[in-house]
Amino acid sequence: MREDIAVALDLGSNKIFGIVGIKKENMVEVIGSHVVYPEYEVIQNGKVIDLEGVSQYVSVVMEELETQTGKPLQFVNIGIGGGFVSGKLERKEVSVENNQIEQSDIDNIIKSLRNEIAIRPEQKILSLVSQEYIIDKETYVKKNPEGMFGSNLEAQIHVIVAASNPLQNFIQCIKNSGSTVDKIFPHSWACAELLLSDEEKQLGCLLIDFGKGTINFLLYISGILIGTYSLTLGGSLIDSDLSQILNTSISIAEEIKRNYGWCNFYNLKEEKSEELEKMVEVPSSSGRLKKEVSIGKISEIVYDRVNDIFSVIKTVIEKENQIFTKMVGNIVITGGSSLLKGLIKMTEQTFSKPVRLGISKKIVGLSKEHQTPEFSSGIGTLLLSLKEPGEKKIVRSAPILKKITNIKTKFSNIWDKW
Repeated sequence: MREDIAVALDLGSNKIFGIVGIKKENMVEVIGSHVVYPEYEVIQNGKVIDLEGVSQYVSVVMEELETQTGKPLQFVNIGIGGGFVSGKLERKEVSVENNQIEQSDIDNIIKSLRNEIAIRPEQKILSLVSQEYIIDKETYVKKNPEGMFGSNLEAQIHVIVAASNPLQNFIQCIKNSGSTVDKIFPHSWACAELLLSDEEKQLGCLLIDFGKGTINFLLYISGILIGTYSLTLGGSLIDSDLSQILNTSISIAEEIKRNYGWCNFYNLKEEKSEELEKMVEVPSSSGRLKKEVSIGKISEIVYDRVNDIFSVIKTVIEKENQIFTKMVGNIVITGGSSLLKGLIKMTEQTFSKPVRLGISKKIVGLSKEHQTPEFSSGIGTLLLSLKEPGEKKIVRSAPILKKITNIKTKFSNIWDKW
Protein backbone atom coordinates (compact mmCIF):
# COMPACT_ATOMS: atom_id res chain seq x y z
CA MET A 1 0.00 0.00 0.00
CA ARG A 2 1.40 3.40 -1.01
CA GLU A 3 1.81 5.89 1.82
CA ASP A 4 2.37 9.63 1.32
CA ILE A 5 3.93 11.53 4.20
CA ALA A 6 3.81 15.27 4.89
CA VAL A 7 4.98 17.72 7.54
CA ALA A 8 3.12 20.93 8.35
CA LEU A 9 4.26 23.87 10.45
CA ASP A 10 2.02 26.55 11.93
CA LEU A 11 4.27 29.52 12.78
CA GLY A 12 2.07 31.63 15.04
CA SER A 13 2.50 34.67 17.23
CA ASN A 14 2.43 32.58 20.41
CA LYS A 15 3.36 29.06 19.31
CA ILE A 16 5.17 26.98 16.72
CA PHE A 17 3.26 23.79 16.01
CA GLY A 18 4.48 20.92 13.90
CA ILE A 19 2.50 17.89 12.78
CA VAL A 20 3.32 14.86 10.62
CA GLY A 21 0.78 12.71 8.83
CA ILE A 22 0.59 9.88 6.36
CA LYS A 23 -2.10 9.23 3.78
CA LYS A 24 -3.26 5.67 3.28
CA GLU A 25 -5.70 5.52 0.38
CA ASN A 26 -8.43 7.96 1.52
CA MET A 27 -7.45 8.15 5.19
CA VAL A 28 -5.04 10.50 6.98
CA GLU A 29 -3.24 9.36 10.11
CA VAL A 30 -1.22 11.64 12.38
CA ILE A 31 2.07 10.01 13.39
CA GLY A 32 3.75 12.89 15.20
CA SER A 33 3.08 16.34 16.65
CA HIS A 34 4.88 18.86 18.81
CA VAL A 35 4.33 22.43 19.89
CA VAL A 36 6.63 24.97 21.51
CA TYR A 37 5.60 28.21 23.17
CA PRO A 38 8.51 30.67 22.84
CA GLU A 39 9.66 32.27 26.05
CA TYR A 40 10.08 35.57 24.24
CA GLU A 41 8.47 37.15 21.19
CA VAL A 42 9.92 35.92 17.90
CA ILE A 43 6.85 36.38 15.67
CA GLN A 44 4.69 39.48 15.98
CA ASN A 45 1.40 39.99 14.16
CA GLY A 46 2.22 37.13 11.81
CA LYS A 47 5.70 38.40 10.83
CA VAL A 48 9.16 37.26 11.86
CA ILE A 49 10.88 39.73 14.19
CA ASP A 50 13.68 37.42 15.36
CA LEU A 51 15.13 35.35 12.52
CA GLU A 52 17.51 33.37 14.71
CA GLY A 53 14.88 32.75 17.38
CA VAL A 54 12.29 31.37 14.96
CA SER A 55 14.95 29.24 13.22
CA GLN A 56 15.99 27.70 16.52
CA TYR A 57 12.44 26.93 17.63
CA VAL A 58 11.65 25.37 14.24
CA SER A 59 14.76 23.21 14.58
CA VAL A 60 13.60 21.99 18.00
CA VAL A 61 10.15 21.10 16.63
CA MET A 62 11.59 19.28 13.62
CA GLU A 63 14.04 17.28 15.72
CA GLU A 64 11.22 16.18 18.03
CA LEU A 65 9.03 15.18 15.07
CA GLU A 66 11.85 13.08 13.62
CA THR A 67 12.31 11.43 17.00
CA GLN A 68 8.60 10.63 17.29
CA THR A 69 8.24 9.28 13.76
CA GLY A 70 11.64 7.67 13.37
CA LYS A 71 11.76 9.16 9.88
CA PRO A 72 13.97 11.76 8.17
CA LEU A 73 11.83 14.82 7.43
CA GLN A 74 13.39 17.24 4.95
CA PHE A 75 10.44 19.01 3.39
CA VAL A 76 7.85 21.02 5.32
CA ASN A 77 4.66 22.82 4.36
CA ILE A 78 3.83 26.14 5.97
CA GLY A 79 0.82 28.39 6.41
CA ILE A 80 1.02 32.16 5.99
CA GLY A 81 -1.08 35.16 6.99
CA GLY A 82 0.30 38.14 8.84
CA GLY A 83 -1.51 40.76 6.80
CA PHE A 84 0.79 40.22 3.82
CA VAL A 85 -1.26 37.68 1.85
CA SER A 86 -4.50 38.25 -0.05
CA GLY A 87 -6.49 36.68 -2.82
CA LYS A 88 -9.31 37.67 -5.14
CA LEU A 89 -11.28 36.29 -8.04
CA GLU A 90 -10.17 37.16 -11.59
CA ARG A 91 -11.77 36.33 -14.94
CA LYS A 92 -10.09 35.44 -18.22
CA GLU A 93 -11.43 33.96 -21.46
CA VAL A 94 -10.01 32.53 -24.67
CA SER A 95 -11.39 31.35 -27.99
CA VAL A 96 -11.27 27.59 -28.50
CA GLU A 97 -9.85 26.23 -31.74
CA ASN A 98 -11.58 23.25 -33.36
CA ASN A 99 -14.48 23.65 -30.89
CA GLN A 100 -12.99 21.12 -28.44
CA ILE A 101 -11.27 22.28 -25.28
CA GLU A 102 -7.70 21.07 -24.81
CA GLN A 103 -5.43 21.32 -21.77
CA SER A 104 -3.40 23.89 -23.67
CA ASP A 105 -6.45 26.22 -23.68
CA ILE A 106 -6.64 26.01 -19.90
CA ASP A 107 -2.89 26.49 -19.55
CA ASN A 108 -3.03 29.56 -21.81
CA ILE A 109 -5.67 31.16 -19.59
CA ILE A 110 -3.48 30.69 -16.51
CA LYS A 111 -0.34 31.91 -18.30
CA SER A 112 -2.05 34.97 -19.77
CA LEU A 113 -3.64 35.94 -16.49
CA ARG A 114 -0.34 35.60 -14.62
CA ASN A 115 1.28 37.98 -17.10
CA GLU A 116 -1.57 40.49 -17.00
CA ILE A 117 -2.15 40.82 -13.25
CA ALA A 118 -0.81 44.10 -11.91
CA ILE A 119 1.04 43.67 -8.63
CA ARG A 120 3.34 45.94 -6.67
CA PRO A 121 7.13 45.46 -6.99
CA GLU A 122 7.35 44.04 -3.47
CA GLN A 123 4.68 41.41 -4.13
CA LYS A 124 4.77 37.93 -5.61
CA ILE A 125 2.03 35.83 -7.17
CA LEU A 126 1.94 32.63 -5.15
CA SER A 127 -0.79 30.71 -6.93
CA LEU A 128 -3.63 30.82 -9.42
CA VAL A 129 -6.37 28.35 -8.60
CA SER A 130 -9.27 27.77 -11.00
CA GLN A 131 -12.68 27.97 -9.33
CA GLU A 132 -15.08 27.59 -12.25
CA TYR A 133 -15.13 27.38 -16.05
CA ILE A 134 -17.83 28.84 -18.27
CA ILE A 135 -18.24 27.38 -21.75
CA ASP A 136 -19.92 29.53 -24.41
CA LYS A 137 -21.14 31.82 -21.60
CA GLU A 138 -23.83 29.37 -20.52
CA THR A 139 -22.38 26.07 -19.26
CA TYR A 140 -20.79 26.28 -15.80
CA VAL A 141 -18.23 23.60 -14.95
CA LYS A 142 -16.31 23.17 -11.69
CA LYS A 143 -13.99 20.37 -12.88
CA ASN A 144 -11.37 20.46 -15.61
CA PRO A 145 -13.30 20.96 -18.89
CA GLU A 146 -10.70 19.27 -21.08
CA GLY A 147 -12.41 17.32 -23.87
CA MET A 148 -15.68 19.25 -23.69
CA PHE A 149 -16.99 21.10 -26.75
CA GLY A 150 -17.36 24.85 -27.08
CA SER A 151 -16.05 27.85 -28.99
CA ASN A 152 -15.40 30.08 -25.98
CA LEU A 153 -13.86 29.24 -22.60
CA GLU A 154 -13.91 31.57 -19.60
CA ALA A 155 -12.28 30.79 -16.28
CA GLN A 156 -12.82 32.26 -12.84
CA ILE A 157 -9.47 32.04 -11.09
CA HIS A 158 -8.56 32.84 -7.51
CA VAL A 159 -5.22 34.65 -7.46
CA ILE A 160 -3.11 34.64 -4.29
CA VAL A 161 -0.54 37.41 -3.82
CA ALA A 162 1.94 37.85 -0.96
CA ALA A 163 4.54 40.42 0.05
CA SER A 164 7.91 38.91 -0.82
CA ASN A 165 10.04 40.06 2.11
CA PRO A 166 7.90 38.79 5.04
CA LEU A 167 7.43 35.51 3.19
CA GLN A 168 11.15 35.11 2.51
CA ASN A 169 11.86 35.62 6.22
CA PHE A 170 9.76 32.55 7.04
CA ILE A 171 11.40 30.56 4.25
CA GLN A 172 14.85 31.53 5.52
CA CYS A 173 13.95 30.38 9.02
CA ILE A 174 13.04 26.97 7.63
CA LYS A 175 16.31 26.82 5.69
CA ASN A 176 18.30 27.82 8.77
CA SER A 177 16.72 24.97 10.71
CA GLY A 178 17.97 22.45 8.17
CA SER A 179 14.66 21.92 6.37
CA THR A 180 13.20 22.99 3.03
CA VAL A 181 9.84 24.58 2.26
CA ASP A 182 7.74 22.39 -0.02
CA LYS A 183 4.34 24.10 -0.29
CA ILE A 184 2.79 27.28 1.11
CA PHE A 185 -0.87 27.85 1.95
CA PRO A 186 -2.83 30.77 3.44
CA HIS A 187 -3.92 30.07 7.02
CA SER A 188 -7.57 30.54 6.08
CA TRP A 189 -7.32 27.95 3.29
CA ALA A 190 -5.93 25.46 5.78
CA CYS A 191 -8.75 26.09 8.24
CA ALA A 192 -11.32 25.77 5.47
CA GLU A 193 -9.88 22.42 4.39
CA LEU A 194 -10.23 21.11 7.92
CA LEU A 195 -13.54 22.66 8.94
CA LEU A 196 -15.83 23.41 5.99
CA SER A 197 -18.11 20.96 4.22
CA ASP A 198 -18.86 21.15 0.50
CA GLU A 199 -22.44 22.04 1.42
CA GLU A 200 -21.32 25.02 3.50
CA LYS A 201 -19.16 26.27 0.64
CA GLN A 202 -22.06 25.91 -1.77
CA LEU A 203 -24.53 27.76 0.48
CA GLY A 204 -21.97 30.46 1.16
CA CYS A 205 -19.66 30.67 4.14
CA LEU A 206 -17.40 33.17 5.85
CA LEU A 207 -14.55 31.48 7.73
CA ILE A 208 -12.65 33.52 10.32
CA ASP A 209 -9.37 32.34 11.86
CA PHE A 210 -9.13 34.60 14.94
CA GLY A 211 -5.56 34.32 16.21
CA LYS A 212 -3.47 36.17 18.74
CA GLY A 213 -1.62 38.42 16.30
CA THR A 214 -3.67 38.15 13.09
CA ILE A 215 -7.10 37.49 11.69
CA ASN A 216 -7.25 35.45 8.50
CA PHE A 217 -10.55 34.95 6.73
CA LEU A 218 -12.05 33.86 3.45
CA LEU A 219 -15.42 33.94 1.74
CA TYR A 220 -17.17 31.24 -0.28
CA ILE A 221 -20.23 32.03 -2.40
CA SER A 222 -21.96 29.27 -4.39
CA GLY A 223 -18.98 26.99 -3.93
CA ILE A 224 -16.54 29.56 -5.33
CA LEU A 225 -13.71 31.06 -3.29
CA ILE A 226 -14.41 34.77 -3.67
CA GLY A 227 -11.77 36.35 -1.43
CA THR A 228 -8.83 35.55 0.85
CA TYR A 229 -7.86 38.13 3.46
CA SER A 230 -5.38 38.65 6.29
CA LEU A 231 -5.23 41.48 8.82
CA THR A 232 -2.71 42.33 11.54
CA LEU A 233 -5.46 42.39 14.14
CA GLY A 234 -5.91 39.77 16.81
CA GLY A 235 -6.49 38.83 20.42
CA SER A 236 -3.28 40.53 21.55
CA LEU A 237 -4.97 43.89 20.99
CA ILE A 238 -7.49 42.98 23.68
CA ASP A 239 -4.63 42.14 26.02
CA SER A 240 -3.03 45.50 25.29
CA ASP A 241 -6.29 47.38 25.95
CA LEU A 242 -6.86 45.63 29.27
CA SER A 243 -3.23 46.15 30.28
CA GLN A 244 -3.34 49.88 29.62
CA ILE A 245 -6.79 50.61 31.02
CA LEU A 246 -6.42 48.44 34.12
CA ASN A 247 -2.72 49.28 34.60
CA THR A 248 -1.61 45.67 34.77
CA SER A 249 0.88 43.45 32.97
CA ILE A 250 0.19 41.89 29.58
CA SER A 251 0.31 38.37 31.02
CA ILE A 252 -2.25 39.24 33.70
CA ALA A 253 -4.39 41.05 31.12
CA GLU A 254 -4.43 37.95 28.92
CA GLU A 255 -5.51 35.81 31.86
CA ILE A 256 -8.25 38.28 32.80
CA LYS A 257 -9.50 38.35 29.21
CA ARG A 258 -9.68 34.57 29.05
CA ASN A 259 -11.37 34.08 32.42
CA TYR A 260 -13.65 37.10 32.81
CA GLY A 261 -14.16 38.90 29.49
CA TRP A 262 -17.60 38.42 27.93
CA CYS A 263 -17.85 39.49 24.28
CA ASN A 264 -21.65 39.58 24.49
CA PHE A 265 -21.41 42.27 27.17
CA TYR A 266 -24.48 44.21 26.04
CA ASN A 267 -26.65 41.09 25.99
CA LEU A 268 -25.71 40.37 29.58
CA LYS A 269 -26.25 44.01 30.47
CA GLU A 270 -29.77 43.97 29.02
CA GLU A 271 -30.48 40.78 30.92
CA LYS A 272 -29.16 42.46 34.08
CA SER A 273 -26.87 39.51 34.60
CA GLU A 274 -25.38 39.28 38.07
CA GLU A 275 -22.19 38.00 36.46
CA LEU A 276 -21.29 41.54 35.41
CA GLU A 277 -21.49 42.77 39.00
CA LYS A 278 -18.88 40.35 40.29
CA MET A 279 -15.53 41.87 41.23
CA VAL A 280 -12.08 40.66 40.19
CA GLU A 281 -8.83 41.50 41.96
CA VAL A 282 -6.33 42.93 39.47
CA PRO A 283 -2.67 43.46 40.44
CA SER A 284 -0.92 46.58 39.18
CA SER A 285 1.85 46.37 36.61
CA SER A 286 4.39 46.57 39.43
CA GLY A 287 2.69 43.64 41.17
CA ARG A 288 2.58 45.48 44.49
CA LEU A 289 -0.83 47.12 44.46
CA LYS A 290 -4.16 45.44 43.78
CA LYS A 291 -7.56 46.84 42.91
CA GLU A 292 -10.98 45.41 42.26
CA VAL A 293 -12.59 45.72 38.85
CA SER A 294 -16.04 44.48 37.86
CA ILE A 295 -16.47 41.77 35.25
CA GLY A 296 -18.78 44.24 33.54
CA LYS A 297 -15.92 46.72 33.09
CA ILE A 298 -13.60 44.00 31.82
CA SER A 299 -16.24 42.72 29.40
CA GLU A 300 -16.96 46.17 28.01
CA ILE A 301 -13.28 46.61 27.16
CA VAL A 302 -13.21 43.21 25.46
CA TYR A 303 -16.43 43.90 23.56
CA ASP A 304 -15.21 47.28 22.28
CA ARG A 305 -12.04 45.84 20.78
CA VAL A 306 -13.70 42.77 19.23
CA ASN A 307 -16.41 45.03 17.81
CA ASP A 308 -13.72 47.19 16.18
CA ILE A 309 -12.06 44.12 14.67
CA PHE A 310 -15.33 42.74 13.32
CA SER A 311 -16.20 46.15 11.87
CA VAL A 312 -12.97 46.06 9.85
CA ILE A 313 -13.78 42.55 8.59
CA LYS A 314 -17.27 43.63 7.51
CA THR A 315 -15.91 46.72 5.77
CA VAL A 316 -13.27 44.74 3.87
CA ILE A 317 -15.71 42.08 2.70
CA GLU A 318 -18.65 44.32 1.84
CA LYS A 319 -16.40 46.75 -0.05
CA GLU A 320 -15.38 44.02 -2.48
CA ASN A 321 -18.38 41.71 -2.33
CA GLN A 322 -21.74 43.43 -2.17
CA ILE A 323 -23.42 40.03 -2.40
CA PHE A 324 -22.12 39.08 1.07
CA THR A 325 -25.21 40.51 2.76
CA LYS A 326 -27.35 38.17 0.62
CA MET A 327 -25.32 35.10 1.56
CA VAL A 328 -27.67 32.44 2.90
CA GLY A 329 -25.01 30.35 4.58
CA ASN A 330 -23.21 30.58 7.87
CA ILE A 331 -20.02 31.76 9.57
CA VAL A 332 -17.38 29.44 11.03
CA ILE A 333 -14.95 30.93 13.52
CA THR A 334 -11.79 29.22 14.74
CA GLY A 335 -8.32 30.03 16.05
CA GLY A 336 -7.04 30.59 19.56
CA SER A 337 -9.11 33.73 20.19
CA SER A 338 -12.33 32.05 19.04
CA LEU A 339 -12.76 30.63 22.55
CA LEU A 340 -13.47 34.02 24.10
CA LYS A 341 -16.61 33.92 26.25
CA GLY A 342 -19.75 34.95 24.38
CA LEU A 343 -17.94 35.37 21.05
CA ILE A 344 -20.31 33.13 19.07
CA LYS A 345 -23.33 35.15 20.22
CA MET A 346 -21.61 38.44 19.44
CA THR A 347 -20.56 37.22 15.99
CA GLU A 348 -24.14 36.20 15.17
CA GLN A 349 -25.43 39.63 16.10
CA THR A 350 -22.65 41.50 14.28
CA PHE A 351 -23.00 39.67 10.97
CA SER A 352 -26.67 38.63 11.24
CA LYS A 353 -25.71 35.07 10.27
CA PRO A 354 -25.72 31.74 12.10
CA VAL A 355 -22.31 30.99 13.58
CA ARG A 356 -20.57 27.83 14.73
CA LEU A 357 -17.23 27.20 16.39
CA GLY A 358 -14.73 25.44 14.14
CA ILE A 359 -13.27 22.43 15.93
CA SER A 360 -11.12 19.76 14.28
CA LYS A 361 -12.88 16.67 13.04
CA LYS A 362 -11.65 13.35 14.30
CA ILE A 363 -8.40 12.30 12.63
CA VAL A 364 -6.68 9.02 13.42
CA GLY A 365 -3.74 9.61 15.74
CA LEU A 366 -4.56 13.26 16.47
CA SER A 367 -3.99 14.07 20.12
CA LYS A 368 -7.03 15.24 22.06
CA GLU A 369 -4.98 18.25 23.16
CA HIS A 370 -4.84 19.40 19.55
CA GLN A 371 -8.53 18.97 18.77
CA THR A 372 -9.14 22.62 19.64
CA PRO A 373 -9.54 25.76 17.49
CA GLU A 374 -6.00 26.91 18.34
CA PHE A 375 -4.55 24.14 16.16
CA SER A 376 -6.96 24.32 13.20
CA SER A 377 -4.52 26.03 10.85
CA GLY A 378 -1.67 23.59 11.43
CA ILE A 379 -3.87 20.52 11.02
CA GLY A 380 -5.51 21.98 7.94
CA THR A 381 -2.11 22.71 6.40
CA LEU A 382 -1.27 19.03 6.82
CA LEU A 383 -4.50 17.97 5.08
CA LEU A 384 -3.89 20.36 2.18
CA SER A 385 -0.32 19.09 1.84
CA LEU A 386 -1.51 15.50 1.55
CA LYS A 387 -4.06 16.39 -1.14
CA GLU A 388 -1.26 17.22 -3.57
CA PRO A 389 1.91 15.30 -4.46
CA GLY A 390 4.91 16.65 -2.58
CA GLU A 391 8.66 16.40 -2.93
CA LYS A 392 10.57 13.20 -2.27
CA LYS A 393 11.30 13.14 1.46
CA ILE A 394 15.05 12.87 2.02
CA VAL A 395 17.22 13.24 5.09
CA ARG A 396 17.11 16.66 6.71
CA SER A 397 20.17 18.90 6.54
CA ALA A 398 22.08 19.89 9.64
CA PRO A 399 20.72 23.10 11.18
CA ILE A 400 22.69 26.25 10.43
CA LEU A 401 21.99 27.55 13.92
CA LYS A 402 22.84 26.01 17.26
CA LYS A 403 20.15 24.11 19.09
CA ILE A 404 18.27 26.25 21.57
CA THR A 405 18.02 25.03 25.16
CA ASN A 406 15.61 25.43 28.06
CA ILE A 407 12.52 25.82 25.90
CA LYS A 408 9.15 25.39 27.55
CA THR A 409 7.16 22.91 25.48
CA LYS A 410 3.74 21.36 25.52
CA PHE A 411 3.11 18.16 23.56
CA SER A 412 0.56 18.25 21.94
CA ASN A 413 -2.50 23.61 -6.49
CA ILE A 414 1.28 23.23 -6.28
CA TRP A 415 3.09 26.28 -4.96
CA ASP A 416 6.36 27.72 -6.18
CA LYS A 417 9.39 25.93 -4.76
CA TRP A 418 11.70 28.03 -2.63
